[in-house]
Amino acid sequence: MASFLTARHPSTLTASVKSVFLRYFAFIAVAWLPWLIIAWPGAMRDDTLAQYLQASGIHQYYTQHPLFDTLIFGLFWHAGSAVAGTPLAGQAAYIVVQAVLLASGAAFTLCYIRKLGAPRWLVILSLLYLTTSYVAVGSIVTMGKDSLHTVFFMPFAVMFVEACLTRGAVLARKPVAITFVALAFAVIASKRTALVIVLCAGCCLLAACRGNTGNGDADGNVNKDAHSSRLRDGARSHGRHFVSNLERNPDSDQPRDHTCGRQSPESCRSQQNQQVQQSQLRGRSGDRNTRQRPQPRARQRLRRSPRLSPRLRAFVCLAAAVILAQGVWAPLAAAATHANPSPGREVWGLVTQPVAQVAHDHPNDRTAITPDQRRALNAIMNLDQAAADINPHRTNETFQTLREHPQPTTAQKLAALRVWAELGVAHPDEYAKAYAGPIRGWWDMSVNFAYPTDSDYLFTRGYLKQWSTFLPETVTGASAVVDSATGQNPNVNTGSGPDTSADAAANGDDDADIAAAQRIVAIEHDLAPLMGTSRKPQWKRTVLNDVRHWVRDDNPLTAMGLYVTWIPLIIGAALLMRLTPWRRMTRRRRSPQPGQLEQPDQLGRISPSACARQPYAYDVPAGIASTGITSAGIASTDIATADIAPATPVPVDSASSRTAAPRLASALAAYGLLFFTILSLYASPEALFWYPIPVYFTLPLFSALPFARACRAEPVR
Repeated sequence: MASFLTARHPSTLTASVKSVFLRYFAFIAVAWLPWLIIAWPGAMRDDTLAQYLQASGIHQYYTQHPLFDTLIFGLFWHAGSAVAGTPLAGQAAYIVVQAVLLASGAAFTLCYIRKLGAPRWLVILSLLYLTTSYVAVGSIVTMGKDSLHTVFFMPFAVMFVEACLTRGAVLARKPVAITFVALAFAVIASKRTALVIVLCAGCCLLAACRGNTGNGDADGNVNKDAHSSRLRDGARSHGRHFVSNLERNPDSDQPRDHTCGRQSPESCRSQQNQQVQQSQLRGRSGDRNTRQRPQPRARQRLRRSPRLSPRLRAFVCLAAAVILAQGVWAPLAAAATHANPSPGREVWGLVTQPVAQVAHDHPNDRTAITPDQRRALNAIMNLDQAAADINPHRTNETFQTLREHPQPTTAQKLAALRVWAELGVAHPDEYAKAYAGPIRGWWDMSVNFAYPTDSDYLFTRGYLKQWSTFLPETVTGASAVVDSATGQNPNVNTGSGPDTSADAAANGDDDADIAAAQRIVAIEHDLAPLMGTSRKPQWKRTVLNDVRHWVRDDNPLTAMGLYVTWIPLIIGAALLMRLTPWRRMTRRRRSPQPGQLEQPDQLGRISPSACARQPYAYDVPAGIASTGITSAGIASTDIATADIAPATPVPVDSASSRTAAPRLASALAAYGLLFFTILSLYASPEALFWYPIPVYFTLPLFSALPFARACRAEPVR
C-alpha cells in the first residue's frame, strides 16, 4: 500500500493530458453535478448586479468593474432574453459553461501535478479536494468576476509554473508562448488587481529564466548538438568525415571506456586509421594541402537565425500581454461602450483607514492630529466624515470620503502621505487596530462563510435603495416625480394659501422621501426579471439549509484563513526548508565518498547529468591531428589522447541528476504567483469570501512544488 501511494509517474505534459485528462474531467464533472442541480440557476454577487444595470442599459458603463467581465455577462443575459425571454436563462447557461471550464481547468491542473512527478497520494488528495471541498465546489454556481477570473487564472498558473521550472525554455515553443500571452491577457483584463500580480510574479519569472543565448538547455547544460555541428564543419573543411558519439550505433563492437559515452583513445586512433585508408582507396591524396582545400558549396554550414534568450523571450511575452490588456483592449472597450473612467481608490484605504481610526479614537484631542496635519489630510479626504463612518471590518467607508472634484494635486497627496507616516509613528496602537480589522478574515480560523445559492438576497430593501442610485438623473429629482395616472406632480405648490419657509422645508423633505420611494419602485420593476431564484422545491431548500448550517457552525474547513494563509505558509516553509544548513549537511552525509561512486558494473550506465557537469568532448575527426593541427605545432598523439580525458564519475544521487528536484530559485519563482495573489488579498478593502476563489482552485498546483521532479521543456517542433 505504501509503495502504491508513494509511486510517481513523471512524464511530459502532453502524455499526461492524453492519458488521464478525460478521467479526471469526468470524475470532477460527476462530483459537481448534484450541487449544480440543487443550486440551479445559480446566484449573482453584488457587483454582478451592478454590471447587469450597465449591460441592460439602465446605467452607463463605467470601469470600476472590468468591462471584459461586464461584456461577457451581458452576452449571456442578452442571449437568454432573445432565446427564452428572460435574462435568467442566460445566467443558467453561463453557470453551465463556467462549471465545464472550471472542471477542465481542474483536470488540467491535476494532469500537470502528475507530470511533475508528485506522489500518487498527493494527486489523489488534490482530486478529492477539488471534488468535495466546499470552498471550491460552492463557487461554481456563482456568476461573478472572481469565478470568471479563475477560469483563466488556473491554466495561466500552470503555464507560469512550467515556465519557471524550465527557466523559460518552454516559451521557445511558439504555440506555448502564444497561449501564455493569451491567458495572461485574459487574467489581467478580467480583474483589476491582476495587473499588479502578473507584473510582480513576472519579475520572479524573469529572475528564474536564463539570460544567455548560448547553446544551453533548460538547466544551463551545454548543447551538444551545437558543439557537434561546429566540429563537423571543421572536419568537412579538411575533407574528412565526422561522426559524433551521438550518431554512432550504441550496439557497436568498438571498445569504449566509461567516460560519459565517449570512445576510448585506442578506438579513436583505430577509426582514424580506417578513415585514412578509405580516403586513399577513394583516390584522395594524403597531401595536407589537398585535405585542407575547402569545398564551399557542399560544406558551408547554413546559418540559423538568432534566437532570443529565455529571459528576453519571457519579457516579450509578459510585455505583450500587458500591452494588449492595458494599451489595446482597455481603451478600445471604453471607447466602444462610452464608459466613464472610475478612479482606483481602494489602495488609498491603507491611508484613510488608520488616520480615520486616530481621529475616531481621539475626537477632542487636538494634539493627536495637529491643525497642520488635519489640513493636509482634509486636502485629499473628509477626515471628520471618515472618522464618523469608519467600519472596523472594511475600508470602504473611509476611502469613499476621498475628494474627486477637484482632484487633489500630487503635492497634496505627498503631504498627506507624510502625515500618514508621522501619525503611524505617534499612534502605533491605533494603526495596528485599523489594519487588523479588515484582514482578520484572511488568517482567523474562526471566521468562516457560506456562498449564496440564489440572487434574491440582492433585492432586499437596503440593496434596492442602493441600486436605485443607478437610475438616470431624470427620475431621481423631485421635479421628475409625477403621478403615474394623471402625469401631474402631486407635490407642486398650486399657489393657494401662504407658503411659509417651514412649509417649504417640510414639502422639500416630503418630496425627497417620495422621490426615493418612486426610485425604489422603478428599480424594482427593472430588476424583476432576475427575481425569484429562491423559489425552489422544498427538498432543494432543505438540502441547502442543511449545507448552510454545516458550513457555518464553527467549521474550520470553511475558514478562509486555512486556504489563504496557513496552507500557503506550509507550502512556502516546505520550499524554504531546502535552504537550511541542516538540510545541506544531510545531503553531504548522504553523498557517497569517492570510493562509493557509481561504477559501470554497478548499474550499467552513468547518470545522463554526469555528462552535463563535465566539459563535453567529441571524437577528433580523422586527418585533423596529422595535417592541419600539426601545422600549429600540436602533436597528433596529444590530440588523440589528452583531449579525450576520462570524465570523473558522479554520485548516483547527485543533485544534478535528471530525477532530482528542480532548482530552488525556479520553485520559489513559481511560488511567487501564489504569494503575490495572497498579498493582494491582504491589501483588499475587506476580507470577502469571493476574492480568494482563484487561490482555492490553484492550491493543489502550488502544493506539488515541494514534490516536483526536475522539469525540462518538451522539444521545440
